Formats: sequence, structure tokens, C-alpha cells
Amino acid sequence: MELFAALLAQGVVRSGQWLHLPRLGSADLAGPLPIARHHDWDFLWATAAPPHQPGDPRVVRLTASDLPALTALVDEAFPTSTSRPGDPRVVDWYGIRAGDRLVAAGADRSRGGIGFLAGLTVAPAERGRGLGAALTAGMTRALFARYDHVALGVYTHNVGATRLYRRLGFTGTLERTSLGVG
Repeated sequence: MELFAALLAQGVVRSGQWLHLPRLGSADLAGPLPIARHHDWDFLWATAAPPHQPGDPRVVRLTASDLPALTALVDEAFPTSTSRPGDPRVVDWYGIRAGDRLVAAGADRSRGGIGFLAGLTVAPAERGRGLGAALTAGMTRALFARYDHVALGVYTHNVGATRLYRRLGFTGTLERTSLGVG
């Protein structure tokens, strides 16, 4: 952490910047670097398409006309998501509708030859019905049409999502810590 504190003092690292590092222990977090936010998460990847899930044929690519519903869904179901409508890192959005309502959505933030799923969310009233599995499987298969590997990130405290992703074939793992510099 002393190295990053020195880089902060030199202006190489800036206040408000995120640092994505190998997993740190609590003793590693002590030190001179001002840490405003801290997240432990796992970078997971798959090398083969997942098994079909009930409802995954309902996964569709969203269009510009879906942006108001998408914004409302993300605001309600995952307000802390770093993947939001208008984010220039997002290649495409995918979703699942129930009638005329958007009830699940996820971002395609692929880059560098790797398919990458982000911001996967399901409306709170629709959770527990397999929509997360359907969305993840459908999006993963869509990205495997273009990439040899598909990856995603999951916070370590989200044990249910981690179990789901492992079941769907995301078995490669890199343990990460992200620090928001204060």
C-alpha cells in the first residue's frame, strides 16, 4: 500500500480512482493509502456454453426504445451497479420481459477478445423464479458465438449468485480486491 500512497502523492494515482488488485487481507489494507471504498470480488470465467435453462429463450437484445424501462429496472433492482444505461463501456444490453415489463437485464461489456457479462439484475418482485439463471445462460451463449471465453465479476458476499455462476460453468477464478482511493 505504501507504493500506491507514493503514486498518489506523485499524482499517478488520483483520489476517486479505483485500484483492482489481487485479493488483499485485512492486514494488507492498513497503511498510508486513504481508502474510501473496498470490495472483495471474484473474476469468474467459462470456456464452454452453459446448459440451457428454463426461460432462457426469452433473453433478447434490448434496443434504444427499452432504455427508459432498463433505467427504471437498474435503479430499482441494482442501484449500485457500475453498468448503467449510457455507459460507454456497454456494447449491448440483454433482457427478459414479462408481458410488457422488463424484469431482468444485463450488460455486455466485452472487450479485448473476452465476452464479459456485467450488471446482471432481476426485479425484486421476480427473484427466485429462475430469471437470473435464464439471463446468465442466454447472454453467455450469445457471447460464446463471438468469443472463446466469457467472464463476469461477482462480489464475494453474493453467495447465491456465485453458486449460480459456478453451476452454469463459470469455474475459472481470480480473487480480486478493488479499492476506491479517498
